[in-house]
Amino acid sequence: YVIELGYYLCDAIALAGGTTPNADDSCFNYYLSIEEDINIYIPPVSENEKVSLNVATIEELTTLTGVGNVIGSRILTYRDENGDFEYLEQIMNVEGIGRSIFDKIKDSICL
Repeated sequence: YVIELGYYLCDAIALAGGTTPNADDSCFNYYLSIEEDINIYIPPVSENEKVSLNVATIEELTTLTGVGNVIGSRILTYRDENGDFEYLEQIMNVEGIGRSIFDKIKDSICL
């Protein structure tokens, strides 16, 4: 869906007809201001405990597939320098995390 800059994620969700009944709303911020060209992935609710990008320790981060100590440290540094993650795809701004790693961990992470 295309939405104008300055609108919120909740506006885009409404435009799409809402989320599915199994959408995990702990993985995104309804009031994320749309300021750039972004894609938002909303994973399903999982019975497994997810790792929170905004509060996880290095030990918790390294339980994620493809995330070792180096990338885990980069996630913490990114979070310290930029503040909390606002949407899951933002983790791809961390050096060493591309689409491949994101696709492996996207159902195991939340905000």
